[in-house]
Amino acid sequence: MEGSLNMAIYAIWNNKGGVGKSYLTFQVACEYARQNPSKKVLVVDMCPQANSSSMLLGGMVNGENQLNTIHSQPRRVTISGYLEDRIASPYQSPGTGSTYLTQVSNHNHSVPSNLFLVVGDEQLETQASRVANATRPRSARCVAYCAFVGRRLDSGHLDALES
Repeated sequence: MEGSLNMAIYAIWNNKGGVGKSYLTFQVACEYARQNPSKKVLVVDMCPQANSSSMLLGGMVNGENQLNTIHSQPRRVTISGYLEDRIASPYQSPGTGSTYLTQVSNHNHSVPSNLFLVVGDEQLETQASRVANATRPRSARCVAYCAFVGRRLDSGHLDALES
């Protein structure tokens, strides 16, 4: 595809809880960032419990404190905040993707400086039901939106990953 970024994308998913998804995400992201210091590594935490975010931001105590600080900001700089931006303008990019990135090393000095995070958020639960209910009556619009999102992902968007 012309103009696309050359990047690797890994998705860690399992419908069952307690199988190590968050820990594996933490380990893979940190190790990949360590072994590839010239590349920017992005973790998008799509889990409402934000366990990967907590681990990356400093672990059980420090990470949870960092999460509470991030979640209590008036403007949510989380995956839910990003989705709210997109819901408000689903067919036009608001150009704000990079403002939702957190440089993990600013909160946890044990991780490489090239590791970035879109913080998980418990508000994903309510957003998921809102989006699902809003799109059911207009399935054609949902298909068009999903195709649009797919094209955006294929073209390498989250603004900050463009060098």
